Amino acid sequence: MGKFFKYLSACVAMLVVLVILAIVLLMTVVNPNNYKSEISKIAQQQTGRNVTIAGNISWSFFPWLGFKVHDITMANAPGFNKTPFAHVGTADVSVMVTPLLSGKIEVGKIVLANAQINLIKNAQGQNNWADLLKHSQKNSNASKTTATKQVSTTTSDRKLQIAISNIDISNAKVSWQDQQTGQAVTISNLTINSKGFNLGQPFPVTVRLNVNSKKPDLHAELAFSSKVTLNPNNEIYTLKNLVLTNAIRDKKHPTGKFITNLRGNLKVNLKTNTVTFANIELTSGGMRITGNLSGTQIMQTPLLKGNFKVYTFNLKSFLNKAGIKLQTIDPQALSTVSASGNFQASPKFFKLTNLKAMVDNTNITGSLNFNDFTRNALDFNVSMDRINFDRYMPKQQAAKTGSKLPKPSLTKTTLGNPFAAFAKYNVAGNYAIKQFTYGKMQFSNLKGQLTINNGYIKIAPVNMNLYGGSSSANIVINAKAPVAHYQVNEKLANVQIGPLMKSIGKGDKVTGVANFNSQLSFSGNDSKAMISSLNGTINMHTKNGTIKGVDFAHQLARAFSLVQKSQTSERDTSSTKFSNFSADFNIRNGIASTDNLLLDSDALDVTAQGSSNIAKQSLNFRVLATALTPLKISSGNFKFQTQNVKVPFQILGTYNNPKIIPDIAALARVVLQGTLQEQIQQGVTKNLGKNAGEQIQKILDIFKQ
Repeated sequence: MGKFFKYLSACVAMLVVLVILAIVLLMTVVNPNNYKSEISKIAQQQTGRNVTIAGNISWSFFPWLGFKVHDITMANAPGFNKTPFAHVGTADVSVMVTPLLSGKIEVGKIVLANAQINLIKNAQGQNNWADLLKHSQKNSNASKTTATKQVSTTTSDRKLQIAISNIDISNAKVSWQDQQTGQAVTISNLTINSKGFNLGQPFPVTVRLNVNSKKPDLHAELAFSSKVTLNPNNEIYTLKNLVLTNAIRDKKHPTGKFITNLRGNLKVNLKTNTVTFANIELTSGGMRITGNLSGTQIMQTPLLKGNFKVYTFNLKSFLNKAGIKLQTIDPQALSTVSASGNFQASPKFFKLTNLKAMVDNTNITGSLNFNDFTRNALDFNVSMDRINFDRYMPKQQAAKTGSKLPKPSLTKTTLGNPFAAFAKYNVAGNYAIKQFTYGKMQFSNLKGQLTINNGYIKIAPVNMNLYGGSSSANIVINAKAPVAHYQVNEKLANVQIGPLMKSIGKGDKVTGVANFNSQLSFSGNDSKAMISSLNGTINMHTKNGTIKGVDFAHQLARAFSLVQKSQTSERDTSSTKFSNFSADFNIRNGIASTDNLLLDSDALDVTAQGSSNIAKQSLNFRVLATALTPLKISSGNFKFQTQNVKVPFQILGTYNNPKIIPDIAALARVVLQGTLQEQIQQGVTKNLGKNAGEQIQKILDIFKQ
């Protein structure tokens, strides 16, 4: 028995020597470069493309089964340009031979240098890789049957074990061209490095690449690193200490780069169909966001849940670093911003709940729910404690206090329906603000609802308090029509007009307690069309107030003195007090007209009728003013009664420059009639008796014509 084992050992040793000699002989005698055509033929059968090897081929057998090749080119698909689909400068792969006998794969190295892939979609919408997918599917189907027959019970139960000592991919490039849209994207300087790759064990991975694109224009540098664990046997994959850095390169950025960093720990479990992304931290331009995310049903319909926290940062500074210059009326606006909340997301919806945010000194709470992406359905509920919207207006739109009322531009600037983008949405939401400022006006207790349905935007009801009174409004906008159509109904109750006008820089030219009702409609996509199509009614009633800048009593006395060629001692107070100031306006095609404007006071009554062209901001009113008390006028050439005499005026000019012009000719007839009537009446009564005066009245009526 001992001799048998001795001879057996000698035979095995001789066999090993023969195998080694055969490998050495094969490596020294057989030149793999002589088989380039056969290798290319096999590659063509597998891919359907011409594959050429222009460089040198070398191999090794023991202890590493290795293969190294240079300058490999794969032709483009038929019908595309002559640029190769793919090219590899150097490919070098080696596998340890001995572990293969025990079902283990130990790769010494995978080296890929100067590889390039060119992806194209032509003007007809065809791409240059579809044929490769067809061949791959064909080969896959053919190999499934063979593989099924060859797999034994022993090997099928054996766990896959792969180890790679070194992965080195350097200077790779991938380009994409869309000839239909003109889009072009290039990934260059792609580098992937890893050492100690082993299934089930953590190993380091680093990736670097540059991205340059056209449509959109983008120039970026990306870097990725992580401790990766791949466990296909348990279907668990983790990325620990993940770091992703994105540096966008652009001249408009102050530093030339805008850097964003993402950190966290990612775990995917395909057996349980779940994912977790813990300890997330995103930093960019002075902004820092942390949070956690978990997901279920990730291979079917993913459902993600998580929370986030945005730490206090300067939003304006962040935008400036991102190349977006934002100048507001208040230079300190948007300097302190923070937020937190919870979210849920899926391919069908997105929900934001428990939102708590602060923008400068404004606290915001609420929720946002895109409950159906297919229907563009959104509902929300947002509340604010206080905000000054004027702080956030663009600086160039700042209005100077006391400036004249801006005249609407009559230049046609058609932009299309400005609300057309909202027509496709279905929205239902509530909003509330305790205190806010807009256009220098102060408001409080705002509560409103917004709905968008079937292309109609409805902002109703909108209720708020302002200047001692209240406002209630309903607004409906047709967003789906080519030309936007608006319906606006508003009611103001017991509003102090003086403080309101003073707050917007117009001074307190009119004071009093105002009540206002309007029902308006208009259409248009520019200011000219909106104003020229304005129709509706406005009913106004103001009580216990003052009109500053004009003293109607003084104007009456002045008018009488001009006719009599005398002087008035009536003092000009430059104001007119009233107990009631009311009017009903009918608006047709941008022209507002009234026939019942009324101003009552203890000293005089004023009635008016006329119109105003809103587009031109022009005035054209005829006014009758009646003094209820005698006016202070010297006797002059005539003596007449000024009390209860209706004096005609015209109000012409513009909103910013109104002109009050007495109708001297009409007033002269009234004065002459009154003077003659008084003098004749006195003489007739004295000489003929009181009844004769009635006959004289008929004669005096001639002067009214």
